[in-house]
Amino acid sequence: MIHRFRAPAVLALGGEATQPYGVSGYLTFVYWAVADTCTPAQALLGLPLHETFGNFSNPGVVSGWPDPSPTGSSQFNYSAYVFADWIAADGPSWNPAPVYTSSGKPYIYNTLLKYAPQTWRVGSQTPGNGTQVHSGNIKYYRDHGYSE
Repeated sequence: MIHRFRAPAVLALGGEATQPYGVSGYLTFVYWAVADTCTPAQALLGLPLHETFGNFSNPGVVSGWPDPSPTGSSQFNYSAYVFADWIAADGPSWNPAPVYTSSGKPYIYNTLLKYAPQTWRVGSQTPGNGTQVHSGNIKYYRDHGYSE
């Protein structure tokens, strides 16, 4: 008899949406599901998770776009199977000032202002522990964010 275990393997991208945030900024939700090793892959029920960032680069920021702090677990939960990466920017003194222009593509601004490597792990809320399911980049633009 062959036993198959539903082990976390990758993140499956489920879309994005942007809304107004704060005084004049935006909040982009990038939706992910943790998929298993089965064929076809299936989403796994909410697991503890956390993100980590590498060093941020600021190619298009003149001043005042602070680096976000990595976070984890339930604050990302969107449903039992989906979590949302919250990518937000708000600050009237930030240069260039973030703005809300649209709830989705196409966005008006496409110049990358800030980015960093981003890694997701599941099975633990402790940074460095758990199974790595994704390694990509978190990106900030003037009117939206993205995680890939």
